[in-house]
Amino acid sequence: MEIEGEILLLLRLFIVVLVTFLVLSLILSLLKKKLLMKAKTKKQRSNILLFISMVKYVFILIFLIVLAFSYSGSWAELGLVAGLLTAAAGLALSKPLSG
Repeated sequence: MEIEGEILLLLRLFIVVLVTFLVLSLILSLLKKKLLMKAKTKKQRSNILLFISMVKYVFILIFLIVLAFSYSGSWAELGLVAGLLTAAAGLALSKPLSG
C-alpha cells in the first residue's frame, strides 16, 4: 500500500510540473511576441530576449525549490534557504554596486 501512495504522489507531482511548464511556456511566448512587436531597435530586441530567458530560468529555479520542499515536507527549511540565497546574492553584488 505504501508503494502505491508513493507512486501516486510522484505521478501527481509529474502532472503538476508538466502543466505548470506548459502554462509558463505559453505565457512567456505570448509575452515575448507582444514585447518584440513593440521593440524598435536591435538593442531593444536583444534586451527583450535576455529578459525573457532570465524570467524563464528564475521561474524554473523557484518552481524546483518549491517542488523539492513540498516533496520533502519540510517547509521551515524553505525560509532558511531563501534567507541564505538572499544573503549570498547580497554579498555577491555588494562589490559591483559599491564601485
